[in-house]
Amino acid sequence: MINKPEMPDRERQMAEFSVGHDGLRYHYNGYRYDKWQDAVAYARLMRERPSQANARGSFVPSKKVAPTTEAEQAQMVSLGIRFDDGAYRFRDFRYDGLADAVNYAKREPPRNED
Repeated sequence: MINKPEMPDRERQMAEFSVGHDGLRYHYNGYRYDKWQDAVAYARLMRERPSQANARGSFVPSKKVAPTTEAEQAQMVSLGIRFDDGAYRFRDFRYDGLADAVNYAKREPPRNED
């Protein structure tokens, strides 16, 4: 019997939860993540929900980001949201959609910028 070297934790968890990696970002269920731990945590959460037993895995839909309107740009500035590298960013988080970034930004208490 040949002993196989143990698979590193990252690769094992990515395989177990169907998390993909494109060399830059990790993917699960249509979402992109900077950290593999975040993708695995979301996959684990979805697997624990009975209604999500058959999640779509690492499928990544191809979609283009629509240009923002002047009103959306003003809202982004007021909430501290920026657009970088094809994603909306609020603090240390990345969002594929502006609505998601806005929703999370509105939930967060303002930071004291002393």
